[in-house]
Amino acid sequence: MTRSALVLLCGLFGVALVFTTLAGNLMPPAGPVVPTMKTLDQVEPRIPIGPTTTPGDANSVYRISSPGSYYLMGNVTGAVGKSGIVIDASDVQIDLMGYTVRGVVGSNAGIAKGGGLGNNLVNIRIANGVVRDWGDDGVQLADGAQNYNHHVERIVATNNGGSGISCDDNALVERCLVRMNGFFGVSTGTGSSVLSCVSRDNTQAGVRVGSGSIVRDCNAVANGGEGILCSAYSMITNCTSNSNSIGFLLLESSISSCTASFNSGTGFVLDTGCSATNCVSNQNGLEGFQTLGANTLSLCNAKSNVGNGIIADRATSVMNCSVSSNGVSGILSLGFATIMNNTCDNNIWGIRTTANLSRIEGNTVLNNSTGISVSGTNNMVIRNYCLGNTTSFNIGPNTFLGTVTGTNAGMNAATNGNINVGG
Repeated sequence: MTRSALVLLCGLFGVALVFTTLAGNLMPPAGPVVPTMKTLDQVEPRIPIGPTTTPGDANSVYRISSPGSYYLMGNVTGAVGKSGIVIDASDVQIDLMGYTVRGVVGSNAGIAKGGGLGNNLVNIRIANGVVRDWGDDGVQLADGAQNYNHHVERIVATNNGGSGISCDDNALVERCLVRMNGFFGVSTGTGSSVLSCVSRDNTQAGVRVGSGSIVRDCNAVANGGEGILCSAYSMITNCTSNSNSIGFLLLESSISSCTASFNSGTGFVLDTGCSATNCVSNQNGLEGFQTLGANTLSLCNAKSNVGNGIIADRATSVMNCSVSSNGVSGILSLGFATIMNNTCDNNIWGIRTTANLSRIEGNTVLNNSTGISVSGTNNMVIRNYCLGNTTSFNIGPNTFLGTVTGTNAGMNAATNGNINVGG
């Protein structure tokens, strides 16, 4: 055998050895053949909602009676006198899979917690579908009992006779669209969060939350009541409220970076103990901001409202705000208020008080019919800059008034720093 032939033979033997090693043993093992693929239940470990798995009764099209993860395989149509899907157990998750749960005339709620007040259900999640045209609430998880830890996500709830979505305490409602419902758009109990929702054309408030709640990144438009309504100790951030009855109504809560415009009433109504920061209120039918009791407004803007830009009630502070082109006063004090470092432009009255014991200091008041008007007693007016007004100061008796001058010479001759500039 030649040398070249020997080399070729060795190479072919090596290739065959490699292929044999890679292929492994081609002989099947002893014993019966065992499947290695996952079963359908392992791939989809959830329960389909249907007449055999979740049969209904006299009050429901379908009823869920055991904990678990459930999903729709098609649209659900309601029936007269019945709710669509009734949940009778805690620890239930329902994925609508993009399908619609649709009611009929005379139907009850779309997806509802069952059992009444004595049946307290927790840990329910509903997501990913449309709930519409029901006679009562679209998603009804609230009945006043101790129901909590409910999560509603990516639901469109529209044209229902009650609220679009209602939950009790400690609920999370996020990325939902609620429209044209007969009561509230979204309603929750205490300690809840409503995030990134749109609520439009509902009969009552667009979003209503209980005390200690959070509302963030929501848009409320053309609702018959308030755009956003919250109880005490809550926080509202980055929301808009347009063309509602009242833009925002809150009690003992904080609100920041929110906008109210074209509401038929007042843009922001702040009941006792509220704080508003970096908020804008434009072209509302009554006031831009109205405070009731002790509140704080800072870095806010009120423009082109039919009434007053800001009404400061007793013990309210208004600081570093801008108010312009409002139909009555830029800032109206109802007494005991601190009004400092604001800019008031092109209102009828820039700053006005007919009450007592307000401190009006360091404001820039320009181009108003009357710059600063004071008719109460024991108010203090110092260090203000008033120019371009038809009348800069209209000050009654019994006011602590810093020297008023309209000239450089008069200002330079002043013996203290409490001078008011006006002309």
